Formats: sequence, C-alpha cells, structure tokens
Amino acid sequence: AIKAELHFLQDHTDEELQFDKLRCLIDSIQSAGADSSSAEFYFKLSSHTEQITDTILKHFEDEEAQVRICLFKK
Repeated sequence: AIKAELHFLQDHTDEELQFDKLRCLIDSIQSAGADSSSAEFYFKLSSHTEQITDTILKHFEDEEAQVRICLFKK
C-alpha cells in the first residue's frame, strides 16, 4: 500500500511539474506580446500540450487498471 501511495504521489508530482512548465510557457508567450506569433512559440506550446495529453491519458489508463485489479480481487 505504501509503495502504491508513493507511486501515486510521484505521478501527481510529475503531472504538476508539467502543468507548471505549461503555465510558464503561456506566461512567456503573453509577455512577449506581438512576438508570440512566432512559429517557435507555437511549436513549443503544441509539443508541450501533446506531452501533457499523453501523460494524462497514461495516468487514466493506470488508474483504470488499478480499479479493475481491485474489482477482480473482491
């Protein structure tokens, strides 16, 4: 149980770090103003949102697997 809890906390810590990076990227785009229309900003934003989407989907899959395991144990 402790190992599962630590894994859960680590997953959420990693996800929170990814969201923090996205917030910083959005802040930098907003503060750049007119320059934020550059392809580099769009590429970084797109790349980072894809990474977060993949992480969230993996997280959901892991949690669904845990629920299935718990249901089959009962």
